[in-house]
Amino acid sequence: MRRMLTAICLASSCSVVLGAEVIDQRFEVVITQDGQEQAYATTVVPNLADAACYYWYLRFDAETTSAVTLVETLTLPEPLAAWQDYTNDPAAETQINPDAQSAVTTFQITPGGEGWTSHGWCVAAGDPMGPHRMAVVMDGSEIAAWDFSVVPVEEFDFGTAVAASAPPPVPYQPSNTARDVNQSW
Repeated sequence: MRRMLTAICLASSCSVVLGAEVIDQRFEVVITQDGQEQAYATTVVPNLADAACYYWYLRFDAETTSAVTLVETLTLPEPLAAWQDYTNDPAAETQINPDAQSAVTTFQITPGGEGWTSHGWCVAAGDPMGPHRMAVVMDGSEIAAWDFSVVPVEEFDFGTAVAASAPPPVPYQPSNTARDVNQSW
C-alpha cells in the first residue's frame, strides 16, 4: 500500500489549538487515466494500482488558524502481506500495527486558505479488496470516519460515478525524500 501525505504543518512554527471545530467534511476518489485526473464523490474505489487514490477532507472553522494534531487510522479488510513483520521507523508519522491490517498516522497540520486539510492513500499492487475504513481522531475524540470499498476495476461504473461538485483543495506534496519510506509497503 502506498501512502501519500497530503497535509502537514504548513506554518513556520506550530502550536496545538484546542476546541477546533470541523464544519465540513468529504471523501473523494481521484482516478488518473491517460494523464487526466477525475475526482469522484463516491465510497467505491476501483482497484487501479498507482492510478486510484482516496482522500478525506476536513474543513475547520475560521477560528482554527493554528496547528491541530490529527491521528488517522486506516483499517483494511484483511492483513496486508507486505505489512507482515514490518519494522516501523519510530520517527515516522505512519506506524503499521502488528496485526498488519491497520496503519496509524499522526501529524500536525495547519488548515489551509479556507480551512481545509486532507490526507490520502493510493491503491498499490497487492492491496486487498473489500471494506476499508479511515477514521480521524483529534484530542482523543473521533471527529470523522469513512467506510469505503475497494472493488475490481470492472465493478466500478465510470459512466455513472458522480463527479465531485468542485475540485478538492490542492493537496500538499512532500518531497520525494520525505516520502521514501512510504512509497510502497
